[in-house]
Amino acid sequence: MAAAPCEVPGVDQTPRTVVLELTPELESAAVGTQVSAGAENQPGEGLGEALGSSSSVRTGNVSAVPEGKGPLYKCAICAEFVYESQLEYHVTICPDPNDSSSLLSTPGPEQPVTAEPDVPFSVDNHAAASLAQAGTGRSAAMLRLRHAHAAGRRYLRAVAAQAQRGDSRRMQSGKCKDLTFEECLAQHPSYCSWVLARGDKLSTAEYGDFLNFLRKRTQEAPADPQPAGSGVTESDHAPDPRDQNKVGFGKHKDLTYAELLSKQPAYCLWVQQTAAQGDKAGGGMRAFADYLEGKTIAAASNPQRKTWARTASARASPASTANLTPNSGRGTLADGSWLVNFGKYKGSSFSEVYTKDPQYCEFITNSVLLADDPAKAPSKDSLTFTAYIQHRARQEETAPE
Repeated sequence: MAAAPCEVPGVDQTPRTVVLELTPELESAAVGTQVSAGAENQPGEGLGEALGSSSSVRTGNVSAVPEGKGPLYKCAICAEFVYESQLEYHVTICPDPNDSSSLLSTPGPEQPVTAEPDVPFSVDNHAAASLAQAGTGRSAAMLRLRHAHAAGRRYLRAVAAQAQRGDSRRMQSGKCKDLTFEECLAQHPSYCSWVLARGDKLSTAEYGDFLNFLRKRTQEAPADPQPAGSGVTESDHAPDPRDQNKVGFGKHKDLTYAELLSKQPAYCLWVQQTAAQGDKAGGGMRAFADYLEGKTIAAASNPQRKTWARTASARASPASTANLTPNSGRGTLADGSWLVNFGKYKGSSFSEVYTKDPQYCEFITNSVLLADDPAKAPSKDSLTFTAYIQHRARQEETAPE
C-alpha cells in the first residue's frame, strides 16, 4: 500500500506537522474495534462504518486495500507514504515500532501547530477525527502526519475550530464578571442558585447563555423564585468580598457598600435606576450597582403596593397636584391616560406603566417621598406620576375582596 515519495504534480512538498485529536465518540468507537486475524476491511468504507462496525481487519498484508487516490501523506509513526483515500484504512493497521501491542498504537508527544486562518477549508468525510487513533486504557490518542499537499491546511483549521469551541464562555456582568461559566459555578454556587431562581426575569442578553449552561448542568428546570418578602438572596448565603468597599461617590461616599445597603435602601434604588440609564453613571456608581445586583433592598422587599401606598397617602398633600395639567392633552389624571415624560417609560401612559412595572412605580414613589435634598426636589412630572400611583393603590386597597 505504501507509495514512494516521488514528485506528484500539483503537490506542495513543504514539510508540515499536523496534530489531530479523536473526538470522544469516535475514540470510543475506535477502542471498540477489535484487531484480529481472519477478517478483511472492505474498500470504500467510511470512517463511521470502519470504526463503528463489529467487523475486524487483518494485521499485516491485506488484499482489500483501498485504491490510492489524492495527495500523499507521510505517517510519523511508521514512515509509510499513504494516499489520502487510504488514511482511514492505515489508521487500523499502522504498526508502532515502540509498542508490541496488536491494537491501535499511540504516538509520541503532541506537537501543536498554529492554524492559518486565511486559508479556506472544508471538512470532508475524513476530518480531523479520521487521522486519530486510540488504545485500550490510554488517554486521548494522536496520529501525527507530515503532509505534502496544501489541502492539508484545512485540517489545521478544523483543529483550531475544535479548540475554539472548547473555550469556556465568560460572564459579562454581575459579581462574577470576567470569570468563566465553570469558574463561576465552582467558586460561587449560591450566586448560581440565585440566577437559576430568578430565571427568565433576568436580562436574556446578559444571562441567557449562563442560564442555559446552569440548567444543562443541573439537568432540571429552574427553581421557583424565592418569595420577595422572605429576604433570602445570594448575599444571605455567603459574604460578598465587596461588602467593605468604600462607596467613593455622592453624599454617602464614606460608607461601605454593606452599610449603604442597610441604611439607605431608597438611595440604593436610585443608584440602580441611574446606572441602568448608563449616560449619567460614573465608574463608582456602576461598580456599586453591580454590587447591588442580586441583593435584597429593604425598600423593595415587599412588592405589595398597600404598604408604600399608605406611606405615600400619609405624606402627600392633595394640593401638590392641584395645578398640574394632563400630559397627553386629554382625560383626567385619575384615568391614567396622561403620559410619562421621563425615564425608561417615556411616552407610555400612567396606567400602562402601573400595570406593567410595579417595582418601578415603587421606586418613583420612594424617590419622591423620601427625597432629603431641597436642592434636588422632585420634578413636576414625577410628582404627577406619584399622585396617580397613590390613587391607583388606594383604589386597590379599598376594593372589596
